[in-house]
Amino acid sequence: MRVMEAFHYLYHPVLLRLHEILDSGKLGELRAAEAELRIPAPADSAPRWSFELAGGALMDVGCYGLHAPRGLAPWAGGAPVLESATGTARRPGVDQAVDARLAFPGGAAGIVRCDMAAAEVRFCLRLTGTRGEATAVNFVRPDIDDRALVGDRVEHLGRRPSYSYQLEAFASHVREGALLRNDLADAVDTMALIDECYRAAGFPVRPRSRVEPVTGA
Repeated sequence: MRVMEAFHYLYHPVLLRLHEILDSGKLGELRAAEAELRIPAPADSAPRWSFELAGGALMDVGCYGLHAPRGLAPWAGGAPVLESATGTARRPGVDQAVDARLAFPGGAAGIVRCDMAAAEVRFCLRLTGTRGEATAVNFVRPDIDDRALVGDRVEHLGRRPSYSYQLEAFASHVREGALLRNDLADAVDTMALIDECYRAAGFPVRPRSRVEPVTGA
């Protein structure tokens, strides 16, 4: 069986463009990566607030904010580690907002801010280097806003849904053996960082689920 985690944003031209800019050296050495992920509050009865269903801001929107800096390892001397995390509870054990600070081996700083009771939707990823800055205005939902800001230049990279790009990549993987941008090891490492953030912010980690194997009759 082949599976992949649905970090769909990885396959959209907006995120690929940011990586291309880093690769070109136009930003110089990476000094900071800042991810801001905010949405208005779901209803109190929504499963997104359920601890048993792994709800909370960090698991819901913040997972993108932690995953994106991990993807910067090739330009930052390696994967980031957690320095600190703080949070605000919506209900016992369930986070409404979490702020985390990361440190990259090469000296760059990572800042992640997620909030699931904000005034508006915001999914911004900003990269700052010694020579310039590049920003994906909405890296999680480029189908809504496809802008990449590179210095003073605005680039529109297409509003085709990121899920469509990921589906095509997965189909190529299954049919032709094409490599994926994220694998199961990546999923495990991201979840370990999420758990670490929860502990540092004073929250319990989300409950584990167990999948029972299916046997034939």
